Amino acid sequence: MKQFLLVEAFLSIATYMSGSFVLIYFVRRDFDYAYCGLFYVICYIAAVVALLLLVGRTIRRPRIWMAAGMLVLALSYGSYLVLPPPWALILAPIPFGAYIPLYWLPFNTLYMELTKSTDRGVASGIMFLIFPLIGIMFPLVGGALIEVLDYFAIFLFAAVLLVVNALVIATLPAFSPQPVRNEIIFDQMGIGVSTGFLLEGVQEGVLWITVPLLSFGFAQGELGLGTLLALFALGGALATIFVGRVTDVKGRRGLFAKAGALATGPLIIVSAGMWDVMSYTLVMGVMNFFLPIMWIMLLALSIDLAEKNKGGAVFTREVLLNVGRLIGCCITFALLFFAATWISDDSALRICHTLAGVSVLLIGLFRLKRPIGSRQE
Repeated sequence: MKQFLLVEAFLSIATYMSGSFVLIYFVRRDFDYAYCGLFYVICYIAAVVALLLLVGRTIRRPRIWMAAGMLVLALSYGSYLVLPPPWALILAPIPFGAYIPLYWLPFNTLYMELTKSTDRGVASGIMFLIFPLIGIMFPLVGGALIEVLDYFAIFLFAAVLLVVNALVIATLPAFSPQPVRNEIIFDQMGIGVSTGFLLEGVQEGVLWITVPLLSFGFAQGELGLGTLLALFALGGALATIFVGRVTDVKGRRGLFAKAGALATGPLIIVSAGMWDVMSYTLVMGVMNFFLPIMWIMLLALSIDLAEKNKGGAVFTREVLLNVGRLIGCCITFALLFFAATWISDDSALRICHTLAGVSVLLIGLFRLKRPIGSRQE
């Protein structure tokens, strides 16, 4: 497990130091907010197409796929170093989208193969914990590097670190060849969990656009944005392990997933109406305490439901998440593009942000399927 966490830590550092600022890179070059939405539309079209091409196929060398995922992500970050911004807006998201199934399908499947129902909540929490822990510090580092050296520094750093990560993956024994079967198993996961993943994806497709742009509006600087993102991550770090342990002992992952959704949705909606930085930071920090609870429990519950077909559960989840992300960012792009003729970009962003909260609230309304023989809801 330590080897998985090492690889994820390298990826998280690159994501928080560089990925957090991609949209701001375009804003700084006078692109409208709508074009920031277009970036993710292209990204998730690429991800969904890649996933559809993988349906029914077996990944026989997960190590190769994961290393390839790191290299294409490095290509995405490296493209900012050589391409003019308009071309980077169109081309950089394509390898970014391809990296998602290349890396995360084998990683999540191999990681979940190490778990069993009595420790899966904690194991899932540990996996999610890496991102918020890294996120406490490295957005600050990225923001500082931009203000001192410019964007060239963070994109070069991310590209180099990801190439190193690919080499680490190629050498560590945890990623030795084990076949991973990609199949869609909606029937085993149930309507509630499947819809939950789709709506989770919608929320991510919206928030990954609105959060950096709204936060940048409050911060008015890359270092200030890094500070806000670090504060948000702190809330997520506090929730992960505790909830995982409780559900491993007590069961009822579905109940905690719905509770996380019902707590998170209103907080997202409230944060859309915040006009001062202190209130916005406080509400988003509390929201990021509850949001990982929903993520962790939905993932752990899906594996519980498909204990003998973990690869199918991971693949089904990835398909639903990325279809949802594509829907969410398309809605955001359309609202930013068309609404900007009647209202300000900031107001359009806040409407989109509110819709993300509604999508999360809906997750709490679905009945989540109960694993056979479990104590869950």
